[in-house]
Amino acid sequence: EAQRMSFFSRSSDHRLASLALDHPDALAEPKNLVSIRSPDLTGEVLCLPTGMVRRALSSLQLETVLQAARRFRMTLPTNEAAGYYLGDGTGCGKGRQIAALVMHLWNQGTRRHIWVSAT
Repeated sequence: EAQRMSFFSRSSDHRLASLALDHPDALAEPKNLVSIRSPDLTGEVLCLPTGMVRRALSSLQLETVLQAARRFRMTLPTNEAAGYYLGDGTGCGKGRQIAALVMHLWNQGTRRHIWVSAT
């Protein structure tokens, strides 16, 4: 099983890796997904205090928050706002990612949020 997985604790985006910590534990991703390039996040800005980002988020979590923030700015052909599905596994820090995204959106003036979680 381990032969089909790649393990990492730092974002492949060097800019993000310099802004935030390495993830405390190595995360696994199937090797066929690792070969897919992530969207370029150059120019993406989060409305979060830099100190909070450095203390509370790993570079992998920061990458997810940036991707979700970008997606929420998009409008679908039906004129509805786009969403983002966070399907990370156990130990990835989904709660931290959602809290950071809500804080970013709050700082941009969006005051209504729905956080749905199921066990």
